[in-house]
Amino acid sequence: TSVGAHLNLSDTAKFAYDFREVKKSFDYWVAAGEVKSPVYTITAVDKPRVIDIKLTYTYPSYTGLQPLVVDENDGNISAIKGTRVKIEASVNKTVVAASLQFGSGQSEQLDVSKQKLSGGLTVTDNGTYHITVKDELGNENPDPIEYRIESMADLSPEVDLYSPGVPVELGDDMALKLGFKLFDDFGFSSINLIYRIFTVAGETFEKKTAIVFDKKAGRSFEMAYPWDMSDIGLEPGGWVEYYIEAFDNDNISGPKRGVSQTLTARLPSLEEQFAYLDAESDSQITDLEKLKTAQEELQEKTEKLQEELMNNKELNWEKKQEIQKSVESQQNVLDAMKKVGERLQDMQDKMEKNDMTSLEVLQKLQEIRKLFDQVATPEMKEAMRKL
Repeated sequence: TSVGAHLNLSDTAKFAYDFREVKKSFDYWVAAGEVKSPVYTITAVDKPRVIDIKLTYTYPSYTGLQPLVVDENDGNISAIKGTRVKIEASVNKTVVAASLQFGSGQSEQLDVSKQKLSGGLTVTDNGTYHITVKDELGNENPDPIEYRIESMADLSPEVDLYSPGVPVELGDDMALKLGFKLFDDFGFSSINLIYRIFTVAGETFEKKTAIVFDKKAGRSFEMAYPWDMSDIGLEPGGWVEYYIEAFDNDNISGPKRGVSQTLTARLPSLEEQFAYLDAESDSQITDLEKLKTAQEELQEKTEKLQEELMNNKELNWEKKQEIQKSVESQQNVLDAMKKVGERLQDMQDKMEKNDMTSLEVLQKLQEIRKLFDQVATPEMKEAMRKL
């Protein structure tokens, strides 16, 4: 290819020519008439380019995650906050300088060894970065790829207080059996029972009890916690609001907190407890009167059967069945009496434990014992033994 211009002999001039989009090396010279310049060479030099990239993730120690190598020529980064990411890259030619350029305007120098680059960053926030390289002629890589940095959040713990799961009234033992489930993406550092005591006088006290657990239990587990409330200062008529709180083991951003639903436990007032004793004693009296009536009917029936047996030693099938039914009926009465007796004992224990006495309840207890003796007569037991 040649480029020419016509001049007069007396003209003197300077010439300039731009070679555009040079993609390969070539020679050139300048000729004017019979005069010819020396031959010169224009050498096309490739600009540096990043041709491969590898990432190695080293996660925070508290996560328990093993290092991860991503060798897919993809510089996009997605990791939990605090993760250290080693970046290794290759370029198409020897370079003398390289750096990470962040979207925030900051930069980080990379180590350079001919066509190999290495360095890294710590994931803190979302952002972008690209790699800039420079060869020995000062050429930089054109249009570097912009990569994404995604800082993933460490989630807060989840706590489910499933037992008792509903508001409850405390019994004489002043105890609750708590059951709860916990979940966190990387484990727990502490678990606490938080409770607030409300008194009848309107005062409020908040307290905390640390719950001991196995820190190697993992990310998801269940716990049973027997809560003895006898020494927390709860008075009759007062109540407690309580919940479980858990903290994860994030030592980068700080432990995050998760809480369960809040439940209540109430200690009945003395008036309510006396009302319960009164109603329970009435119920026992009613049940024993029914049992007494049934026992008297059985007593009469048993006496007739005994008389028939004395007069007739041969028993037909119907009589045998009648005797069997009488025995079963008597056993049912005895079973029912046993249950009433257990209720009576529970009521007496409650009265003694809480130092609860009243003339009305004591009178009813005497009536209950009297009915109990009337039903469970030795004569009836002996008659049934004979049958």
